Amino acid sequence: MKVLITSDAHGNAKLFDAIVKKHPDVDMHIDLGDFLLDYHDYPQTTFIRGNRDTWSAKEEQLITTIDGVKILFVHGHLFHVKNNLRTLWAYASKNKVDVCYYGHTHKKGKNAIHKIMFINPGAVKDGFYLIANNDIVKFYNIHDQDETPN
Repeated sequence: MKVLITSDAHGNAKLFDAIVKKHPDVDMHIDLGDFLLDYHDYPQTTFIRGNRDTWSAKEEQLITTIDGVKILFVHGHLFHVKNNLRTLWAYASKNKVDVCYYGHTHKKGKNAIHKIMFINPGAVKDGFYLIANNDIVKFYNIHDQDETPN
């Protein structure tokens, strides 16, 4: 399954729309919060509430299984991810997830901690997002060609 994952648009509809338009072939789109736009305009997107999102109808997390992989989607602020990933790791471990996608820090990247892969798509407001397709995760910058973290 091909999944578009975005986070931290901070109201930048122009970049968000450009990213969505560039990838019409995705099976799913999940936004990890701090969207600050009207989510009703994007009915195909699943939204996770971030610390700057004022609407209360959306979830603060999503745990689901995609292609046999148990995944946790969060914004990250409730787990203090700007400090470190310890609290998020403990929660992910307790819920027996394989992968955790989070935002909030605006820093794209991925790293494994005790058999759980933690992945941050970066901030849409800076042009960053990612596509996950089965076990392949590819980072993109809407301003440049695609790129992968070192």
